[in-house]
Amino acid sequence: MKSLILALAALFSMNVFAEPVCDFPYDLSEDEGVTDLRTIVVMPTTRLTSLQKTQIITTAKHYANTTPRTMTLPIAIKELMRNSEAGDVYIKIFKFKNTVYSIVEHYPGGNAFGLVFKGTKIVAERTDGDLNCTGF
Repeated sequence: MKSLILALAALFSMNVFAEPVCDFPYDLSEDEGVTDLRTIVVMPTTRLTSLQKTQIITTAKHYANTTPRTMTLPIAIKELMRNSEAGDVYIKIFKFKNTVYSIVEHYPGGNAFGLVFKGTKIVAERTDGDLNCTGF
């Protein structure tokens, strides 16, 4: 009996060190606690904050087939637009559990791909519509 209790205690204590799993709703739906704050259509002429510029460049580097020596904002936008079926690139700012996040999305196929940011930190990746919270 003591060994069973020790085994269970060890098992539960390991979960404390496990990588956290985000709990964003699959579709970032308002029905599941997400509040849309703003959606920005990204074009070469769009006025962006320095944080948004950094997020776009980071996303473009992540998805670029070949990364130029220097990834500037115009190159990043061009890369994401080129890799999107209709040239669509968005920054969506949303709130979930009283925390503000943003996602830079593009559509290389029918579903969205992109990175979810909390500030400059990547907290999740949208891949073919799914949200993945590991491997960053």
